[in-house]
Amino acid sequence: MKQEADLPVVQLDPNLRRALDSTARFYEVHAAEYFERTVTADLSRIHDRFLAFVPAAGRILDAGCGSGRDLREFVQRGYRAKGIDASRELVKRAERYSSAPCHVMRLEALSFTNCFEAIWACASLLHLPKSAIGGVLRRFGRALVPQGVLFASVQVGQGESLGSDGRFFAYYTKAEFEGVIGAASFELVDVWTSQDLLSERGTVHWINLVARVTPKRHFERARSGPAAAPDKASEKPRRERA
Repeated sequence: MKQEADLPVVQLDPNLRRALDSTARFYEVHAAEYFERTVTADLSRIHDRFLAFVPAAGRILDAGCGSGRDLREFVQRGYRAKGIDASRELVKRAERYSSAPCHVMRLEALSFTNCFEAIWACASLLHLPKSAIGGVLRRFGRALVPQGVLFASVQVGQGESLGSDGRFFAYYTKAEFEGVIGAASFELVDVWTSQDLLSERGTVHWINLVARVTPKRHFERARSGPAAAPDKASEKPRRERA
């Protein structure tokens, strides 16, 4: 995997950094329970809408791979997929379940350049403070090849909260999330809302979108230096990543 270290690490307020650390600890401690609860969720319709924009056998980064459920699907459909997650325990389980390579890495430390045709960020960006999401999206743009695509989903709502279980959540309106994506030099190609697929969370709704990295983003990348060679290979109810 080609990586570059020329992007500065996303800087966070110490309180927000502690919130992210607390979120990562939750998934580390509850990895087995989380795996069992989410691994059987059927996202096939969402996979279909995303993969319609990904070339056959394309390279996909699952950014926040969780149980490895989506990685497994991508591998079985013939894509070259890799996963990253902040939880070491989830990385172990995801790699074992999906047979795809997985690595312990936080989104705000992502340092790939020109490595992937697509990035899948399903229910992972919602754990980032709104002050940090722009920097992470710029890292996504750098990791993608020209015309690469991003799938991202977040929960519908407003504001940010830290749950009593230690997990941080950021909530978005559709217009707000579209604006955040556009500001990071992505062009929206598909946007829709959906109801949560886990039966006990039927009142939770999601904003889903597919966006393409714009030529402007890659022009800015070219001006900043040569790219690496492509890789070969108020408290709201607590809600989980699907």
